[in-house]
Amino acid sequence: MHERLRAVTPGIRRLLSIGGWTLGLMFVLAGLPHYVAAQQPLGAGTVAGAKELANQVNDPTAPITLLQLRGLIAPAWSGSPGGATAIETEFVLPIARGRLIPVMQLTRTTIPYLWLPDNAGGVAGFGDLNYFDIGLIPAKWGRWGPGITMVVPTGASTTALTAGKWQVGPALAVIITSIPDLQFGLVLQNPISFAGPSERPTVNALTVSPTLTYNFPAGWFAGYSDFVLQFNWEDGGAATIPVGLQVGKVLRLGKRPFVFSAEAATLVARPTDAAPTWVIGLEGAWVIKLHPGLR
Repeated sequence: MHERLRAVTPGIRRLLSIGGWTLGLMFVLAGLPHYVAAQQPLGAGTVAGAKELANQVNDPTAPITLLQLRGLIAPAWSGSPGGATAIETEFVLPIARGRLIPVMQLTRTTIPYLWLPDNAGGVAGFGDLNYFDIGLIPAKWGRWGPGITMVVPTGASTTALTAGKWQVGPALAVIITSIPDLQFGLVLQNPISFAGPSERPTVNALTVSPTLTYNFPAGWFAGYSDFVLQFNWEDGGAATIPVGLQVGKVLRLGKRPFVFSAEAATLVARPTDAAPTWVIGLEGAWVIKLHPGLR
């Protein structure tokens, strides 16, 4: 037990350090006059306002401009003297419908920074950048829509941090919002490699991002964790399936609404033993702007 705690401690220290710098940066940005002027009235100081904002934030198809930072720790696992740590920076931007594309689009850009254990190279650096663009079609029960997903290699010096392949593929979102205060659905992405070093393995994997969140009064929410499921078609559909819970709250810090949450999951399916058995995460999201006019 003590050995496991010692293995987890470096990852926790990294996560706390990253969290401190992240919050500091978010406070500085929150004070910029340009963004203050762009802020929409949110009414998050009331119970109804906080609850409504939680409904918006936890709907992955809502027209919201959002900057999210997410710290992850995968503690020690078989064959590793220590765990892995990651910080993911994610930017969400909605795009109003236009002449060429007559539906609202939602874009999401994510890039991770990774610290790997010794058995995975013992290195740190940026992982591959992921981008997807979904065209959203409104329905009586919520929203759905097709889109495209892309993965751009970052040029990391070690193969442990990046797949090293340019990838593109289909994406699909289906979100049910007709039940009050409940969001339920999923986002599918299946990038497939088409270019990159020939010595690197071909990539073809389905990523499933589930959403199941209930929003309580005063901005509290709880539901299924944000960890993604993955099925690697290049390895016979080998599955990575985390099952866990998330709890969080929407609150105001100064003039801006923030979203804080914590989550944990156990991996009920792993492609190999050289993978963590459980993972924990902390998230902080800065709501830059609501776009109530976008539909």
